Amino acid sequence: MALSVKAANAMPSSLVLHLKPPAAAAAKELRTSRGRSRRGCKTCRLRRVKCDESRPVCQNCVKAQRVCDYHAIRRFVAVDFQEPQLPPAQMALCISPGTLQERRAFDLFQNSTSIELSGLFAPDFWQQSVLQLGQGSKCLRHAIVAISSIHERFAEGTDMSCQIIRVAKDPQYMFAVKQYNAAIRELYTALANNDCAPEVMLSCCMLFICFESFRGSPSTAMMHLQSGLQAIQAWKKGELSTKMKLSDPTTRQILGLASRLGPQLTNIDMLDIEDFGATEVDIIQQSGDIFEGLANLSIYDPGDRFNSFEEARDEFNHIVNMELCYFYQINPLYTPIAHDPDKLPNLLNETYFRFNNWGSAFEELCADQSRKLTSEDIATRLFLQVQYKFTIILINCIFMPNTKGFSSEEIDAYFLSWTPQFRECLELIEALISLSQKSIKKNSTRRNSTFHPEVGIIAPLFLLGLGARDPYVRRRTMEILKSEKRREGTWDSETCWKVLDFIVTNEKHIVLGYLNQRYKLYEHFVFVGEGEGS
Repeated sequence: MALSVKAANAMPSSLVLHLKPPAAAAAKELRTSRGRSRRGCKTCRLRRVKCDESRPVCQNCVKAQRVCDYHAIRRFVAVDFQEPQLPPAQMALCISPGTLQERRAFDLFQNSTSIELSGLFAPDFWQQSVLQLGQGSKCLRHAIVAISSIHERFAEGTDMSCQIIRVAKDPQYMFAVKQYNAAIRELYTALANNDCAPEVMLSCCMLFICFESFRGSPSTAMMHLQSGLQAIQAWKKGELSTKMKLSDPTTRQILGLASRLGPQLTNIDMLDIEDFGATEVDIIQQSGDIFEGLANLSIYDPGDRFNSFEEARDEFNHIVNMELCYFYQINPLYTPIAHDPDKLPNLLNETYFRFNNWGSAFEELCADQSRKLTSEDIATRLFLQVQYKFTIILINCIFMPNTKGFSSEEIDAYFLSWTPQFRECLELIEALISLSQKSIKKNSTRRNSTFHPEVGIIAPLFLLGLGARDPYVRRRTMEILKSEKRREGTWDSETCWKVLDFIVTNEKHIVLGYLNQRYKLYEHFVFVGEGEGS
């Protein structure tokens, strides 16, 4: 995986909660319309090329062998949808229409892929809702088959960085892509005929995001996420004729998943964006807009206490999206839709407030002795402990706010003072891995996870190893990354281990302590994965 030096240097030098909006941000010019056609496909618009607007697939995408994405919000405004009739859960286990290969992939999704996608958390969406919705939807069935097929390729464990499976001659990968394209075509047809319920469309979006993330195309995944968020906003404004309600379990599952899929796409800044036909300005702009949508996607009103660990998880992820919204929108490359000098300071204050409230409410939830915990509760509690501790380290240590006037020795001493917190976070990650391994031993249908759509342990391990000054933490994070062999959205353990190993190996020749120069390290990342044996 190659890294873009330009993209790295464009990012701010500290994390959101410690940065004040630069004065220059107030003087940003507003976005103005250029009078361009809005009827072209999203792929061409992202690549900034003229689309011939032929449907269902434009010729530019055909020639470039790219996914032609036409589904957009205008298809969802003021139309009547037939509500999907969900069959009983047991029916999803016996109905699998299609060719023999499609039925095999559908069965694999039910028996293996859905279990891995759920991970240690509640299985409601992946093992129940999406299968039930898929029984009455061709587009969703094709999407299920596509992601099941690419999962089967991943399960072979040959390559976590997608370099091998993207080879055109790989029949399993080509079958998955064929099913993915069929899902997009069927979705377009259903939307054109006003015959697609929002639950089905949004579920397709979630599967499309996962598919593109796993095959190493985060830019296209972001387009799907943006389309999904536009539909969600239209639904919240009452512009969709649908009975879908926030109180419905399936609706909450879909919204929660959409909210959690955003953060794993932040690794797009570590990719060579030129490969995706977009400039760094495009990526920053799109990311800022997406996380603004996610920051507004609160599933429930925050209070002083949580009724479940699932509620705590939803609220924590919402806070992360608020942080990332701030992080991208203070970037000088981002242009706001409307000028509001109070917007970012207010967002920062609200993020502080909700983060502090979350810590207190979560501590109270964990201390409740009357609660009978399920295996999913135990896993979610441990996962949130990891994320909470890691976020505190991230804010106060890895991305220090201001290093001017301090020597590298002083900064290293500050980092060393945080060693107990680094080790505590690492111990929690090891406990989470141990819990997963115990779950595998108890459940014969569960395998060692190689394939998860959300942020888990890979990003925290990588950043802990990058920021730690303690040799034990460095060495142990590298050992785990090397041995885990898993992919979490756009983050894969193999590439993270290679990058971290290269940095540590060359540490003596790089000014690692001075954090304002940390992006110089990215210049070395371009060699990872490009030579023989990488």
